[in-house]
Amino acid sequence: MNKRSLYLFLLFPVFLTGCIEQKVVDEIGIIHNVGFDYEDGGLLETAVLPEYTDTDRTNLISAEEHSPIQLKSSLSKASQYDIQYGQIRVLVLGKELSEKGITEIIESICKEPSLGNVRIATANERAADILKATVSLRPLYLMELVDNGVLREGVPDTSLHTLLDQFYGQGLDVYIPNLKVDSSGILKIDGLSIFKGDKLKLAISNQEMYLFKLMNEKNKKGTYEFTLEKEGKEQIIGIESLYGKHDIVLKRKNEGVVATINLKLDLELNGLPTWMDIKKGEDREYLKNYIERTYSKEIHELLTKFQTNQVDPLGLGIIFRAGEKGWSEHDFYQNVYPDMKFKVNTDVIIRQSGAGKS
Repeated sequence: MNKRSLYLFLLFPVFLTGCIEQKVVDEIGIIHNVGFDYEDGGLLETAVLPEYTDTDRTNLISAEEHSPIQLKSSLSKASQYDIQYGQIRVLVLGKELSEKGITEIIESICKEPSLGNVRIATANERAADILKATVSLRPLYLMELVDNGVLREGVPDTSLHTLLDQFYGQGLDVYIPNLKVDSSGILKIDGLSIFKGDKLKLAISNQEMYLFKLMNEKNKKGTYEFTLEKEGKEQIIGIESLYGKHDIVLKRKNEGVVATINLKLDLELNGLPTWMDIKKGEDREYLKNYIERTYSKEIHELLTKFQTNQVDPLGLGIIFRAGEKGWSEHDFYQNVYPDMKFKVNTDVIIRQSGAGKS
């Protein structure tokens, strides 16, 4: 490369930077968490943004409008800074808003080009209350809470991208982790919110959420509790699933369409009672069969619960569509899904166990 070419090469980034709008960090409001509520016939947006000129301070601002298009402008008027959405980590949808419908918010989000792959959550009551509880915490705490749940605690991996796929796709329904503030003021993940169309239809518990994730994602990490019974004795024991795999097969049979869920799990047990010795072949086989039956039974009950409430977060519609010509979403959910039968096969390997109290 000659000197002239080298000079032009080094100068090129300078020209590029001149074309980019410059933002000074201490002159803009970089939102980390944002929430939307339906309130007094309109929309309430609440935002959490750190004060970069004073790292010990976090601001909570809010704005009310009748249209989501006007909210960003109104939010900027509530702050001394120019509000920016590009660093939003978690977006929370309030319960009443979720029940009335989230279409307006979703369509508004789609028009915000600076948004990245944001975590989405619902609130068991108001989104504003969830965000208020984060003000005294480190700025990224809420994101870390959700991320940790996804990695280790049986929370499905959801984000803005998966939400849009579910919302605009066919053959499955939207599902979003739910947040609550407990009686001690502590933020917690509280099960899963499942939508039909754009409206909240069903809420399931943390235990059910974990079972759902086992059927739906490669990451099987999570914890599970059940009551072990034998010869008049019983004790609650804990299970941690380490890894595993699953598959779902839909077939037409004489009795209609049957969905078969095959699940294989490697488990670690905690709190095994002293009256159970898995070094003994008989006890080990009893425990293995008991756990397999328990998983299969509770997963079957969860699938039936989805069916009864006419929601399909598992995406059985997508699986059915792959093997059917002339598939119709309306026909599937009106005529096929309501009568679908479920079969669950569970196979577990017990890797470790810890002794508990009798």
